Amino acid sequence: ILATVGFYRPVTAAPDVDCPTFVVEATEDSIIPSGSVDALVDGLDDVERVRYDIGHFEAYTGEAFERVVARERAFFDRTVRD
Repeated sequence: ILATVGFYRPVTAAPDVDCPTFVVEATEDSIIPSGSVDALVDGLDDVERVRYDIGHFEAYTGEAFERVVARERAFFDRTVRD
């Protein structure tokens, strides 16, 4: 993973995505600039983008995690069908 992580560019695959997509942006992210998120979202046809005033890894713990997961769950409830 460490050898390939620098080449991981989701924005290049965005035009190939053909399903509803949920994107969480951490506005205080020091790893992924907002311009990269903008480019990703611009390449998607059906996207829901949410922004949280958190850092890159804060979405994985505590209150931020609970907020993100609740929003993801609502997205899946609306978009995933049996």
